[in-house]
Amino acid sequence: MYTSQDSRYCYPNSATLKNLGGYRDARELAEWDAHVVAIRSAEVVRQQHPFDFTFEFVCQLHRSLFRDVYEWAGKTRQVDISKGDTRFAVWGQIESEAQRLFERTAKGPDADEADLGRWFVQAAAPFLIELNVIHPFREGNGRTMRLFVELWANTVGQSVAWDNVGPDEVIEAMVHGVTADSGLLESVLARCLRPVA
Repeated sequence: MYTSQDSRYCYPNSATLKNLGGYRDARELAEWDAHVVAIRSAEVVRQQHPFDFTFEFVCQLHRSLFRDVYEWAGKTRQVDISKGDTRFAVWGQIESEAQRLFERTAKGPDADEADLGRWFVQAAAPFLIELNVIHPFREGNGRTMRLFVELWANTVGQSVAWDNVGPDEVIEAMVHGVTADSGLLESVLARCLRPVA
């Protein structure tokens, strides 16, 4: 459960996010959100938009996924949030932190890289951990990041099958990455990665 310093995104006296479907019950919202976003995610993959290794593209993906659910889809959050013991980036620093992350991450392998899968896992795991700590959106960070990683993997001839691992494994690996290193997430990603046929 997320906690925040104010309720600008939630209905009064509620932890339910304001949404375009008008759902006031968090469980009903979660079911509707999951259904709509699954459809939008499939559309993004099917349309094969050109991949752009930028924070702006991450925001564009979020908008594509959540535009029917939240009016703020594609916009960075304007509130500080945490989940459990994890405090995410201060909202006023999201854009600058994200830009720094993208600038220092290699978007593609060197021309002489022999093992593209290994390169991708080693590049994507620490990147994902840091982007998760930035947590740019009020909701939908995980799904947006997973789609971004899928599209990024495709640029180096790889595909990602998230159903090869449980959602708790990904979360555990992300948390581990904040307190230790990216090795656990690298292992999780390696189990999901396959060369594109």
